[in-house]
Amino acid sequence: MGSGNAVGTGGYCSFFTIKNVRVQNCGANGFFFVNAYMGTLSDCWSASNAGIGFLFAGYHTSIDVSRCYASSNKGIGWSLNGMTYSSFTACGSDQNVWGYAMTNMVGVSFLACGAESNQRDGWLLLTGTSTTIGLPSQVVDIHGLTFTSCSSYFNSQQGPNAYGSHMSALAQDGRPIQFKMSGNTSFCNSGSNVSMVLNGNAGAITAYEELSYFNGSWMTSGSVTRKTL
Repeated sequence: MGSGNAVGTGGYCSFFTIKNVRVQNCGANGFFFVNAYMGTLSDCWSASNAGIGFLFAGYHTSIDVSRCYASSNKGIGWSLNGMTYSSFTACGSDQNVWGYAMTNMVGVSFLACGAESNQRDGWLLLTGTSTTIGLPSQVVDIHGLTFTSCSSYFNSQQGPNAYGSHMSALAQDGRPIQFKMSGNTSFCNSGSNVSMVLNGNAGAITAYEELSYFNGSWMTSGSVTRKTL
């Protein structure tokens, strides 16, 4: 699904509602959006596809996603790029490669979302110059990203301690990452004890945390600031 246009061309999909749709055993990605705004997804399921469960490529605003589920896809459960003033509520991502992988996120909220039994991180936050091509300068990097009452269980299935069971953040090319977690919960899988991996060797990372519980450790390197509220 989507316009098929590359970011910056002026082609957009907009003012749409997709509800109660299931995409399963597709030979590529399940749901695919390019340059979308004023869109609503609810009660959708993307399962056992050969690619990504939900793919948002390009530049997006005013996207509202609720009770949608990505499971057992060969790629990422949710791949999100260039998204601003949008929200995800009560969504899940289980048994994919990554639960959620996101770049260039500004003013986006995750409320009561979950990630379980993924091969790598529950959530992956990534910045780098290569991902900003065609995007307005105001919406690149990661700022104002919030996770409220989100939970992760038994991720990093590919190898104990190989990934952050809850979240990893990698800042590259001097591009910053800023996020806040409130009331989050994470449990590592058997034999693993790493909940968070923050790599600020090539860019600054700032993590705000309150009322959260992690049964694993935080691994940090480089320019990482952790603030407990």
